[in-house]
Amino acid sequence: IEKEVAVKMYTDMVRLQIMDTIFYEAQRQGRISFYLTTIGEEAINVASAAALSFDDIVFAQ
Repeated sequence: IEKEVAVKMYTDMVRLQIMDTIFYEAQRQGRISFYLTTIGEEAINVASAAALSFDDIVFAQ
């Protein structure tokens, strides 16, 4: 992959880790009721999203 894409994917993984920490701490403080972390799974989320094209359709579960 191109360097720009790799840097963007890495940036997104770091951003996901930060968001994950914020939401996890909020859940532990009782500010939100339920949250499942994605610790160690950041690359799965970012890579699968990066592989999508503009015309792809994603159905959430």
